[in-house]
Amino acid sequence: MTIESVKSQSENQNGLTHLLKSIVKSAIFKVTDGFFSYGLNSNQFLFRAGIAKKKIFTFLNSFDKVKFRQQITENSSNLLDQIGEPYLLYVGRLSEEKNLFELIDLMKELPYTLKMAGNGPLLTDINKKIQQEKITNIHVLGTVAWTELADLYRQATCLILVSTAETWGMVANEAQELGKPVICTEACGCANDLILDGYNGLVIKQLSDLEERNRIKQFLKELPEKSEYYADHSKRSSQIFGVEKLANEMYQGFQQLN
Repeated sequence: MTIESVKSQSENQNGLTHLLKSIVKSAIFKVTDGFFSYGLNSNQFLFRAGIAKKKIFTFLNSFDKVKFRQQITENSSNLLDQIGEPYLLYVGRLSEEKNLFELIDLMKELPYTLKMAGNGPLLTDINKKIQQEKITNIHVLGTVAWTELADLYRQATCLILVSTAETWGMVANEAQELGKPVICTEACGCANDLILDGYNGLVIKQLSDLEERNRIKQFLKELPEKSEYYADHSKRSSQIFGVEKLANEMYQGFQQLN
């Protein structure tokens, strides 16, 4: 069984929902021989469910880097012509668990520009908030074709992902492949696994915490001087989280089940 749940997702559910799901999952887990886990946060979810460590086969989450890099163009696309100076970047679904309204409020305190690429149920509300509050440093790009994403990452200062629940966050892998540091919350599956605090990015507890917001401000303030440091470490992490290693770990897991 492949596990895409993390500890933070189950903790955010109400008591009755959590109880009913726990009963069903427990019954399924008892007849399962092995679990492919996305990393530390998924492991914690399994441990809380009473799964023995010997049944967990952790693998490094990855994506098609070759095809992704093929999207980088020598000449700026029309999208990049509209972007201008360096910016912070959010890529993903515009939905409740992404904690985007708090991110928008944070941007009102920052002397930076944020580009938001993605679509979802909150698109209208987000645009309405930006317009009503006359926020000028946030630009909602809407749906961006995957063929243009690599260029979008390449021009960004860093990626920011402040979800309250996130199975992994493959956008972090994409940013790291192009040497970009990532700011993410502990609720993201990639936190403390792909993204290591102070090594290739910043991991915060939650965005609502004033102290954590100040950590973000300090990180961004120091980023220009440390850009090469983070770029080097981001690329090193990306090399570790490769497709070949993912496939090898999954193959070894199947062999252990035989």
